[in-house]
Amino acid sequence: MRVLFFGDVVGTEATQVLARHMDEWRAETRADVVVANVENALVTQLEDPLVSYGLDDELATTLLNAGADILTGGNHSWDKLAPDTAYQRENVLRPHNMVEPSPGRGVFTREVKGRPFVVVNLIGYTALYPPLKARKALDVFEELTFPKDAIVLVDLHAERVIEKRTFTHAIDGRASLVVGTHTHEPTLRLEQFPNGTFFCSDAGMCGPSLGVVGMGPEWYVRQMRGKTKPGFTLASGPIQIGAIVLDTEAEKLERFLPDL
Repeated sequence: MRVLFFGDVVGTEATQVLARHMDEWRAETRADVVVANVENALVTQLEDPLVSYGLDDELATTLLNAGADILTGGNHSWDKLAPDTAYQRENVLRPHNMVEPSPGRGVFTREVKGRPFVVVNLIGYTALYPPLKARKALDVFEELTFPKDAIVLVDLHAERVIEKRTFTHAIDGRASLVVGTHTHEPTLRLEQFPNGTFFCSDAGMCGPSLGVVGMGPEWYVRQMRGKTKPGFTLASGPIQIGAIVLDTEAEKLERFLPDL
């Protein structure tokens, strides 16, 4: 099985780029299944970047109709004040360990090439801030059971590498791949842990470059100088793509670096 995973999609332009190239990139990577993290796909307001993103049914439909199979989320999944029907879809996920708020689900299973393919979406403590509440990601994962011979992909939405690596060592052998999201910075090192689980600390970002996590740098510079005030923009650079491909038969994990 070949799995194509896209890291955090930031903004509607990046969403449209993915949709426009999805058939081409599926063919190029020979992907059997496509997963994308979309918690930043919708920009809901341009005042406070900590609560400015999310997802709606229109953008979910755009990506799913274009060929994405499963969409995952993170701390921004609920920035939109009233999440609409997007989270009623079985294949549109939010972190499974979330306690509050909790619309939607965090685990999805489908058959791919005759085998169960399971996506587990989790959030780490380093990506949580009030009023978000979640149980420990490891505790919740260890409560799960999977079909025999399942390919299990874990999207662990967390800030710190140490949390992601520790989690992966703890569940090594129970998942096929743990891929980190949230930092928007693609990590070069891709590896396989001793009991067989592949690990990528962060898939990176599908969004505008030349900024800070897809945003114009001005807000973060003001924050660093202690002069915060409302208002930000998305970055002005060309769209960059953060993506990885897992080949379970060849036992290989590699970066996908498409031309735009």
